[in-house]
Amino acid sequence: DDISEIMAMKFFKTLMPKYVYSHPMLQNVENINYLDFDIVVGRDMNTFFKKLLERKLQDREQLPPGVSSVYFFQEHHDDGRNGGEVLHGGVSFLDRTSERCMELWGEEIVAASHDGIERDQKALTKTYHKSRSGEYSDCVLFGLGRSRDLLFPDESDLKNHKDYTFVHVSNNRAHTIPVEIQEEFFAYVVGMSEEEMNSGLTFTAKDVQLHHSKRN
Repeated sequence: DDISEIMAMKFFKTLMPKYVYSHPMLQNVENINYLDFDIVVGRDMNTFFKKLLERKLQDREQLPPGVSSVYFFQEHHDDGRNGGEVLHGGVSFLDRTSERCMELWGEEIVAASHDGIERDQKALTKTYHKSRSGEYSDCVLFGLGRSRDLLFPDESDLKNHKDYTFVHVSNNRAHTIPVEIQEEFFAYVVGMSEEEMNSGLTFTAKDVQLHHSKRN
């Protein structure tokens, strides 16, 4: 299909399980944690993944054999207009059952692009509601509460060095936060030594965005 360049990039991540699980060198891989380029890991993930895998085992016991599933966090700007359930596509958790759900999300991304909608989030929310309503018999998307695991930081969060598993550092939010506060927070998050900080090495949301722009 002929879709916009930006939506083609969004669509590509829905192909992830297809490519990963078909690769001969990755046959022992069971679980995938996908992160958008502007997500920073803020703390040790062992506790989070232990809880997630326990939940997945419980959920799998309730699903019919062969049903596909993927886990996402709830979106930060959910205001209840979508039944209180809007998912964030920047962090996802997949396994060997996930290909069908990602395929359905990809179909919604293509349909949204044809309608002039440049948001994979809207396509994901549509896929989610279809899966929860029973329209799909072979796919269930699960929403995770953000709790202390996904942070969309404001200036206060950065000042207080809030510990979260995943930190979303988009430029849309970061441009309102002083650079000095960003540098101090991310130095803390990545565990920079005092020597590294004194050397002038810095890290802000803009650095992440610039790296992505140069790569593309």
